[in-house]
Amino acid sequence: MLKPQEGELKKLLIYLHKSPNTVYSLVNGKESVLAYYDTDFESDNGLDESDEGYEEFHCIVFRKVNDGTLFEVNYHNLPEKVMCKGVTVIGKE
Repeated sequence: MLKPQEGELKKLLIYLHKSPNTVYSLVNGKESVLAYYDTDFESDNGLDESDEGYEEFHCIVFRKVNDGTLFEVNYHNLPEKVMCKGVTVIGKE
């Protein structure tokens, strides 16, 4: 079963793949970052596959508009809201 954040991440990935060359606003509280989608990949938490607590998850890489810095988003650090062209992709209105 998907955790709620994983469902939101999947929804975001689908949207990103449909509109990859668009500026996105990633919002956390009163702060927001404007960024472009760069890539996505599967990762894990660094534990051995046989260890209890091992998990795999998807990561999304964004590139900041202002300085080109890359940063990673996954279900552990998902922004409260992601917007594109005034439309809320994930999160609350």
